[in-house]
Amino acid sequence: QLYQTSCVSPTSADGFAHLAMRSATALSVVCEFLLPLSVVLGILPFAYRADQKPFALQVFRKSGHATAGWPIETCPRPADVECAEGAGSGSRKLAAVYIVGARLRLTLNSVVKRVVRVMSDDGFQVHVYVSLLNKTNAGRPRSTLAGENTALVSASNPLFQDRFYYLVEAAGGCLVCAAMRSTMELGQVPAQLGQLVDYPPHSTDTGKEVLDVWQRREQLWKHSLAVEAAVKRKYELLLWARPHAYWFADIRAPSHFWKEPEAARSVWTRDCSESGGLNDKVVVFGREAAPVVMGLFSSFVRKPVSRKTDNTEQYLLAAATDAHLSLRKVPFKSLAERPAVFMGVPPNTAYCVMRAAPCGGDLAEWNASATFCEALTDHNFTLR
Repeated sequence: QLYQTSCVSPTSADGFAHLAMRSATALSVVCEFLLPLSVVLGILPFAYRADQKPFALQVFRKSGHATAGWPIETCPRPADVECAEGAGSGSRKLAAVYIVGARLRLTLNSVVKRVVRVMSDDGFQVHVYVSLLNKTNAGRPRSTLAGENTALVSASNPLFQDRFYYLVEAAGGCLVCAAMRSTMELGQVPAQLGQLVDYPPHSTDTGKEVLDVWQRREQLWKHSLAVEAAVKRKYELLLWARPHAYWFADIRAPSHFWKEPEAARSVWTRDCSESGGLNDKVVVFGREAAPVVMGLFSSFVRKPVSRKTDNTEQYLLAAATDAHLSLRKVPFKSLAERPAVFMGVPPNTAYCVMRAAPCGGDLAEWNASATFCEALTDHNFTLR
C-alpha cells in the first residue's frame, strides 16, 4: 500500500507525496529502488492485495525475472498479468484498445475516462495494449510526461507502467501490455512505388514514423492472439487510438457497434478528415476485420494494396476494400477526439487542441475547459 499511495498515485497527502512534490529525485530513489529492492530481499513482505500490486513487481514475482518487470521493449506473457488471466471466465464480451505513439505526447486521462471506462460500463471486459516510443521532438509542442501528472515527469519505465496500470484498472480495464522503446526498429524499408506517395517510407522521416506505428500496432496484435489463446476467448470489438488525443465526449456506446449487422467484418471511421480514404486517427473494428486493420505493416512490406495511395487514409481504405470489409461512417460526436497537448500544471489542467481541422468544427460545444492553440497546425504538430 505504501508503494500504491506514494509512488503510483503520488497526489494524496499520504506517504511520500509531499516529498515527491518537492524532489523528483527523492521520489525516484524511494519508488524505483528502495521499495522494490526491499521486496526482493524480503525486508518488506510482498503482501499487496491483488488490486494493489505494482504492475512491474507483480510480473517480477510471477516470472522470476532478474529485474523488476519484463523486458521493457516487449509485452509480458499473458500468464504474468493477473487481470488478463481472469478473462477466460465470465460472460462479459472481450474488447481491446490499442494505443501506439510517442510517450512524451501521451495524454492518458481522457482516453481512460472516455473510452476504457465507457466500454467497461457497457458490459465489456477491456484489455488495453500500449506501445510507446521514448522520443523527444525538439522544438515541437508536447504534453507532460506520464499523462498530466507532474510528479511522474521523470519516472522510469516501470514506475510509469504502474501509473498507467492503476488508471486503467480504476476505470474497469486491464493493462495487458505497456511496451517502451527508445528507437525505431524498422530495418530496411522497401521502396513501394505508388504507395504513400506523399511521404514515401524509404526516403522520408514521416513515412518511417508511419511504418513504425504500423509495425508496433501489428506487434500488439500478435500479442493479442497469444492472449486469446491463453484465455480461450476472442475479442469481439477492437479500437485503435492515438496517444496524443483529448476526448471531448464519451465514445459511442460500444454495444451499438457490436450489435450492427456484420459487425465482425465492419470498420467504423469518422466521416470527416478522410483525405480521399478513411479517417485513421481513431478506428473501431470487428474481430474478423482485425487482421487486415492491424496488419498494415506486413501488407505494405510484403504485398501492398492493389491501387495507388497518397497517404495512410487511402492505404487503409484500399486494404479494407481489397479484403471486402464492411465500411461504416460515424459522425464526429461518436468518436469525439482531437490532437492535443496538455499545457497545465495542477490545479490548472487545460489542454491545447489543434483548431485547424474540419473534424468537430470549432469544438466549443464539446468542452469549455479545452482551449485552442493557433500555433498547432499540421506543419508543426506531429500527428503520429
